[in-house]
Amino acid sequence: DCSAMLRLCFMTWLDIVDETRKEKAIAHRQNMKSAQLRNFEKTLGTMAASNNEVLLRTIFTSMLMTARDAKKERDEILRERALKSEAAMQSLRRMCNNNEHVVLRVAVGDWYQVLQVKRKEAMENEVKRLKAMHLQQTLGALGSLAASSD
Repeated sequence: DCSAMLRLCFMTWLDIVDETRKEKAIAHRQNMKSAQLRNFEKTLGTMAASNNEVLLRTIFTSMLMTARDAKKERDEILRERALKSEAAMQSLRRMCNNNEHVVLRVAVGDWYQVLQVKRKEAMENEVKRLKAMHLQQTLGALGSLAASSD
């Protein structure tokens, strides 16, 4: 019961942390998209003025800013993944260090349950085999009695 509660608490905590990180990532991406939108609006405004030199400069500037934003977003995603992985590993490490006996007890308990299931299956298979053998012997005996009474 204690191990099940511990697992449930841990899994719930992981879900909450994941949801929080996802919300932060979505907010960050929306901020990045709004910055890109402002850059594009600025570019379109310059295009409307139709000054070729300014237009080219604005287009290249916009392309550079878009590339930087995309790189920042990609780096942020990679950083989030690394942090998530590291946080999960630290949590598991702490849990294992603090609760070695609990983890060992859960592992042995699960192993024992698997062993009990296998043992029960083996006994059921043996009972089926013995019943089949008994049926064959009974049919053989009945066949012998029928042959000797003829």
